[in-house]
Amino acid sequence: LRQRLYETPQEHFQKERVLRQKTGDRTGEGTALALLGLVAAQRKDVSSAIAAFEEALTRFRETQDRTGQAGALGTLGLLYAQTGKFDHANRAFGEAITLYETLRTQFGGATELKSAFLSQNLSTYYDYLRFLTAQKRHEEAFALVQKTKARSLLDLLTAGRVDLSRALSPQERSQEQALRQQADTLNTAMVREGVENEIGSKKRFEALQAQLREVEEKQQILRDQLYARYPQLVDQRAARTATLPQLSASLPPKTALLEYVVVSETEVYLFVVAPAPGKSPLTTYRLPVTYTALAQAARRFHEACQNPRATYQPLAQQLYQQLLAPAAAVLADKAHWLVCPDGALWDVPFAALLNKGQFLAQKEELSYAYSATGAVATHTKAAKARPTKQLLVVANPSFGDRKRFGDITGVSGQRPIDSASRPIDSASRPIDSASRPIDSASRPIDSASRPIDSPSRAIDSPSRAGRIAPLPGTQREADALKKRFPDATILTGKDAQESSAKKLASQFRYLHFATHGFVNDASPLLSALILAAPPLSGAGGDDGFLTAREVFDLRLSAEMTVLSACNTARGTVRTGDGMIGLTWALFVAGCPTQVVSQWAVDDASTALLMERFYTSLPDGKAAALRKASLSLLQQPKYRHPYYWAPFILMGEGR
Repeated sequence: LRQRLYETPQEHFQKERVLRQKTGDRTGEGTALALLGLVAAQRKDVSSAIAAFEEALTRFRETQDRTGQAGALGTLGLLYAQTGKFDHANRAFGEAITLYETLRTQFGGATELKSAFLSQNLSTYYDYLRFLTAQKRHEEAFALVQKTKARSLLDLLTAGRVDLSRALSPQERSQEQALRQQADTLNTAMVREGVENEIGSKKRFEALQAQLREVEEKQQILRDQLYARYPQLVDQRAARTATLPQLSASLPPKTALLEYVVVSETEVYLFVVAPAPGKSPLTTYRLPVTYTALAQAARRFHEACQNPRATYQPLAQQLYQQLLAPAAAVLADKAHWLVCPDGALWDVPFAALLNKGQFLAQKEELSYAYSATGAVATHTKAAKARPTKQLLVVANPSFGDRKRFGDITGVSGQRPIDSASRPIDSASRPIDSASRPIDSASRPIDSASRPIDSPSRAIDSPSRAGRIAPLPGTQREADALKKRFPDATILTGKDAQESSAKKLASQFRYLHFATHGFVNDASPLLSALILAAPPLSGAGGDDGFLTAREVFDLRLSAEMTVLSACNTARGTVRTGDGMIGLTWALFVAGCPTQVVSQWAVDDASTALLMERFYTSLPDGKAAALRKASLSLLQQPKYRHPYYWAPFILMGEGR
C-alpha cells in the first residue's frame, strides 16, 4: 500500500494497463491507455499522448466500445491540432461527432436521456467548433452549431411523441399516475407559496423544489425502464439539421438570422446568415467579451427592464456594442432580424437595446427561434392547413378564494393558513426567482417596481390573505378581441376552466390566454397558466393550472398562441436544448408561433398592447408586435421598456 502511495500517476496507470492486458480486458486496457494519454498531455508530451490515445482507440474498436472510441477520437482531434496535423484533426473530430450522433439516436424517444447525453458530450462539439472557425471553415462550423442546439425539440417535431401509456401494466400505470399526482400536488404548493408570500416561505419553497426533483427523477427512471423493455415503441428517427443553403432559401427578403453559441465561460460566437447577391451568406464573429461578463450584463439589463423605475440605458448601450456592433455592416440593410439566443442571452430583450439613442425596435423587426434549424422547422409547420375557427380567448378567470391555495395535505413544511401572511403591495420578483415567492430580504416594500394601481400578471402581484389579484385588464383584452373577431369564443370568469381550454384548443387558428403565469424553475414542464378555480367535482381531475406538461400532451392546429401573462417566455435553460418551458411545449404540441413575455407585465399597458397587436395582425405577426410596442413607446408614461418591450415573438413571424 505504501508503495502505491508513492507511485506516479503514470506508473499507476501503466500497471493498470498491464493487469487488464493479462486478464484479456480489452476495454479496461483501452481506458488505462487513455488515462496514460491524459497524463502525457498534462506533461506537454504531445507525441506520447497521441501514441497512447491511438492505441486506446484500437482497443475500443476491437471491443466495439463506441463511447470509448468517440472520447478517444475527440481528444486525438485536439492533440493533432496542437501539432499542426490539421487533416488528422478534422478526421478525428468528424468521426467522434458521427459516433456521438449515432449513439444519441439509440435512445429513441427518450427525450431526457438524449438531452443528458448531448449535454455530457458537448465539449467535443465545441472543441471541433473552435477548430473549424480557426481554420476559417465557417460553413462547416455553422452546420456543427445546429447539432448543439434544441436537438430534443427538433426530434420531437420530426418523429413525434412516444405514447408509453399503452405499454404500461396496471401496476406501472398506477405508479405513473401516483408520481404525476405527487408532482402536481407539489407544484400547487409552490404556487401557493408565491401567493401567500409568507415570512419564511423561501425555505419551504426550496424544500418543495427538492421533493419535486425526487419525484421527477422517479418518473424518469420509470420511463427509461419502459423504453428499455419495449424497444418497439422507440422511434429511431432524428431530426436532420438545416444546412446553410436550406436556411438561406427559407429566409424572406431583407431578413438576417443571428445564431449565438456559448462555447465556454470565455467564448461566445455569433453566426450571421444574411443572403446578398454575389456574397457569401455567412459571416462568423467571436464576440469581444467573455461569456461570464456577458451573462452578468444580461442579468442586470433584464432586472432593469422589469423595473419601471430602474435606469437601463447604459446597459442597453453596452449590450448593443457587445452583441450586435461587430456585425453592424452585414446587418445594415436588413429589416427583419431572426435571433437565436444561447445561455443567458435568452433573457435579453433585444428590442430594448440602444444604439445612438435609438431602440433596436425602432429600426428593426424582430423574432426569435431556438436555432437556425428550428427556424426552418417552424416555417415548415406554419405552412400546414389551419382550422376555420379563428380565435379562442381565455381571460380574466375567477381564481377562487384563499381555500384554493390553503394548506395542502401530504406536503411537508406547510404553515397553518391562519398564520400571519405578508401581502405584496408593490414589489416584483427579481430575475433569479421567477418562480419563487419573495421573502422579507428580497427588497424593501417601499421600492415599488410598478404603479400600485396597475397590477402585474405574476402570481406575486398584489394579494392579501392568499388571494390572487384579479386582472381587470384581461377582461378589456377579451372585450376588444371580441369586437375584432365577432365569432371568437370567449371564456372568462368561472367559464375560464382548464378543462374547457384543453377541449377547445385544437379547434382554433389563434389561441389567446390572458391571466397570471407561474414559472417553475425546479421543473420547467410544470410552469403553468393559472385558470379559473375548478368546480368541487374537479371535472377530469383538472386543478385549474394549465401546465407546460399538459400543453405538451395536446394536439394543436393553431397558427399562433399568445400567452398574455407574466414570464411566459421564461423557463429553464438546458445546455443543448435551450429554454425549456411553455414555449417549448407549444412547439411540440403543433403551434409554430408564440407571443410570450420575458418578465412580470403591467396589466393596463399589456391590455393596450394586445389590442393594437391584433389590429395590425394583417401586416404579419412580427410586424404587428413591433407596431404595437412602438405605439406604447411613443407615450411618455410607457417609455420605459418595462411597458412596451416585455413580449417577444417566438417562431414563424410572417
